[in-house]
Amino acid sequence: MTKQNTIIGETIKTEIDAKAFAKTLADARQEVKGVKDAVPFLGTDADLVAAYYQHKEVIRKAQLENERCGIAEPFNKKQLRLVSAGDLLDADAPSRKLMLGPWFKVGDAAMIYAPAGLGKSFLTLTIAMAVAGGGTIKGLNWKAEEATKVLYVDGEMPTPDLTERMKMILAGEWIEGLDLELMRENLSLFPRLGQHDDDGFIDLADEKHHKIVGNHAVKAGSKLVVFDNLSTLTDSMEDENNSVQFRKINAFISKLKRRDISCLVVHHANKEGFAYRGSSAIAVIYDSIIQLGRVEDSFGKPDADKGERGAEPDGEVTKFRISFEKSRAKKTPETASRVVTMGDFGYAIADGVEHDANLAKVVEVVKAGEHRGLSKRNAQSAFGLNPETIWKKVVIGLDRGLVRADEVEAMFSCPPADVKAAILRQMSEALETDEGLEF
Repeated sequence: MTKQNTIIGETIKTEIDAKAFAKTLADARQEVKGVKDAVPFLGTDADLVAAYYQHKEVIRKAQLENERCGIAEPFNKKQLRLVSAGDLLDADAPSRKLMLGPWFKVGDAAMIYAPAGLGKSFLTLTIAMAVAGGGTIKGLNWKAEEATKVLYVDGEMPTPDLTERMKMILAGEWIEGLDLELMRENLSLFPRLGQHDDDGFIDLADEKHHKIVGNHAVKAGSKLVVFDNLSTLTDSMEDENNSVQFRKINAFISKLKRRDISCLVVHHANKEGFAYRGSSAIAVIYDSIIQLGRVEDSFGKPDADKGERGAEPDGEVTKFRISFEKSRAKKTPETASRVVTMGDFGYAIADGVEHDANLAKVVEVVKAGEHRGLSKRNAQSAFGLNPETIWKKVVIGLDRGLVRADEVEAMFSCPPADVKAAILRQMSEALETDEGLEF
């Protein structure tokens, strides 16, 4: 051992307590013991600890370089568990329980995304309260099978605003059959703006913070963890379009899912408002993706008779459409598109397709199949709508299954990137569910 190592080792020994030094020494001895054909170590304990620290530093730098280059660490083969098909068939494992409605099971992960100010946090908080208190969200018929503990991590709202929204949800009778006392007990919140100091708040892009959230959820017995939202809870993320950075978040969500802890993540839509922001790698981990989309004013006020509750809206209202962009559950009336209108009058929930006149027009023209290879200019003439509206409605039609990918491909000569992405999404979903395949 060199004199430098001895100095480093002795310095370390004086700066940490005896118990920590002993633990480090044991780790160092185990590291040396595990090296094949290792020569006997002749230095002092301090020398060994110093060499161990330097060895770990080299490994750490190599890991950082691998992450920068997108290279995954090799896994330990002893950690892999191999299960035969026979073992699975004979195990008689119980089916997973539903947490909310027919679409969200225990251990599932879901994402809700929307443009800013459109109601995504309001809907998410309503879901959290329903799950915590065992109620049913009226109009959507999303029923929580039983009351369970929920951890809500909020990254942007002041605590008084959170309180006000909970009171609005209760006063508006959004949740039927809610056990208020259980909800008060089961719902715990981590509000960023309610902390004494913003330094060190939860950062999902930092793996060290995963343990903080995970340990708290496990100790508290939380079965649902809500992250609202990705933009305000990923301070160290430099580029939302970098798939490597999102893999860390997806890996953390996978760990929670393996413990049967469900996750609900809130995210922002892109500038156009009809796709989520950032890398496509975001979507891989989720069992359900819900889009809240704008409803044009030209569609008129919702029919109060068709709504779940409330009277004819008067004054300022918030209106959005709920659409399942992705769902591994079977399609049911509870997962159909809905239009939600909120205001001082209360709220109304109605069918989500009948109000969209432009969407109906685009679907009608595409299904007619009278046009082939349309350019951007010809498309405007064929539909009688501006190009931006055409592309937006085509994407919505594809995502809801109102038009087929092959019909859209035949109709347009060079559709924009978002339309091509929607075509690929539909084709991918068809392969997963065997929809549209002929034998």
